[in-house]
Amino acid sequence: MITLLHVFPLESEHCRAKGADHPIHSVVRKNNDICVVQCQNYSVTRSLLFQCAVSYATKESTVIYICRQQVPSLPLGVHGMPSSDSRVLNYISFLYLDTVEDVMDFCASVHNREDKVGHPNLIIVDDIGSYIEQLQGPCQDHKVAKLCALLCDAVHYLNSKQGGSCSLLMSCLRPSQRFTSVYWKTGMQVMDIQENPPGEFALSTVQDDSTLEVEFNLRRGVLFLKRFRVHVTVKGKKGV
Repeated sequence: MITLLHVFPLESEHCRAKGADHPIHSVVRKNNDICVVQCQNYSVTRSLLFQCAVSYATKESTVIYICRQQVPSLPLGVHGMPSSDSRVLNYISFLYLDTVEDVMDFCASVHNREDKVGHPNLIIVDDIGSYIEQLQGPCQDHKVAKLCALLCDAVHYLNSKQGGSCSLLMSCLRPSQRFTSVYWKTGMQVMDIQENPPGEFALSTVQDDSTLEVEFNLRRGVLFLKRFRVHVTVKGKKGV
């Protein structure tokens, strides 16, 4: 859940009011270095990914941002989180990879690259679904699993080389239960975002015995955190 700390101000003074020993804080600090965000709103999904990139870059951590086309303008920001400037953007390298073969080649290249692209602290894949769509033919589930495994293997290799400092964050704009199960099987943390009504969003994800829910909305071109909570299951009972 460390990824969420780089997207929303979950450790702000307001959110700390519940106390450092509250289950919320222990859950959000659990580290899962491979996550996928599923949401049909492209603008919001890209904004969350970019906010994570900016938060990492603010700490002078190197970010690789993979997408198929050049980002036309800076995405929306999240209120209470770091904003981008020229210094921060220097730590974010955009890789415009148009085909799924390009992504696979990138995964292979991390084993022998010595530039900053070969030593990232965070790899972002913007809309993994646009690459999955290129995997045609029989046994598509197997091909999707192979693509996810290559990305995960690249992160695991970088962690072994860098002492465990690389994470992977992906987005998927066309959620599918079929592929969600593939993500789970490859060890990814799946975060589902629902929009209802327009401009109001609810994110939920499950880790171990806990379900984390984050509510946020879009106002005046900025994303605002409304509230977050954790449901913890203990011996068949739920608590917050």
